[in-house]
Amino acid sequence: MLVTTMPLRQFDAEVALLPPALAARVQRLRACATRAYGCDCCKAAREALRLGFAAVRDGAAARAEELIGEAERLTADGPHAAGFPHLPPAPQRARAADSPASIARRRLTDPLDSIDRAHDLVDAFVRAWHDADRPEAEAA
Repeated sequence: MLVTTMPLRQFDAEVALLPPALAARVQRLRACATRAYGCDCCKAAREALRLGFAAVRDGAAARAEELIGEAERLTADGPHAAGFPHLPPAPQRARAADSPASIARRRLTDPLDSIDRAHDLVDAFVRAWHDADRPEAEAA
């Protein structure tokens, strides 16, 4: 079966029909869908994307999510041909707030003595203050 690359306009039009969360995931597959012609792994991912886009058009959102997940798996874990475009880095996710258990574990491994820390900060400030005064005294 011949699976050609997807034109950019077609890719963008199909992504516009997706739910926002799914559209963000599919954007990471843009290089695979539109440029990597000779890579067999990208060809299989492109076909899964095409089927996922068709499922969205037919109203089968759950099926589309499965197919797009398969395309993501193929592009992430598959044996790509050398020299083909790689996926862009994953977007940075916000770090979750620490749980009370992780805070307690960190207190055991990284004890913080506030008095010693305060003394160190004052010493560093005074040292920097005196170092800043020295060039002025030498210039005069």
